[in-house]
Amino acid sequence: MRVGDKGSLQHAMSAIITLIIGIAILGLVLSFVGVKFGDLSDRIDADQVTPEPTSDMPITLPDGKDSLILEKSSEQEVNIKIYNGGSSDFLVGSDGNVYFDCVDSSVGQVEIIIPAMKINAGEITDIPALMKVSKTAEQGKTQCDLVIGTISRSVFVSVK
Repeated sequence: MRVGDKGSLQHAMSAIITLIIGIAILGLVLSFVGVKFGDLSDRIDADQVTPEPTSDMPITLPDGKDSLILEKSSEQEVNIKIYNGGSSDFLVGSDGNVYFDCVDSSVGQVEIIIPAMKINAGEITDIPALMKVSKTAEQGKTQCDLVIGTISRSVFVSVK
């Protein structure tokens, strides 16, 4: 064996080892990023589009989701749309007729605050809402009825 062959073998082995270590580090970094930021896509964003409600689904949430993912001790603004399919107008936001009625009250310590407004019969209304999660809310997921005036919808509320 010539001396030059030994040197090229060492360079090739070094390159392979460096490549393997690089791939392993890249995998760890991507895994870390996925774990830390993976649930961000599930969170509600004030800029998400809220689809139009119908008589079958009179209350719609951002992106048409059936669940709210909220942080403990936080406030989050969302846009809710409501369709009043009834024959009469009603007022909301002034007398406590907007709330979550949750199966597990320890998880469902979420308050919804909306401005006082009139929901006209036969019309769709945009409602800016503020979701507030209590400091004492337990982490978990529970089923709740979101009640707005005389209309309600079942949603899942997750507190993280």
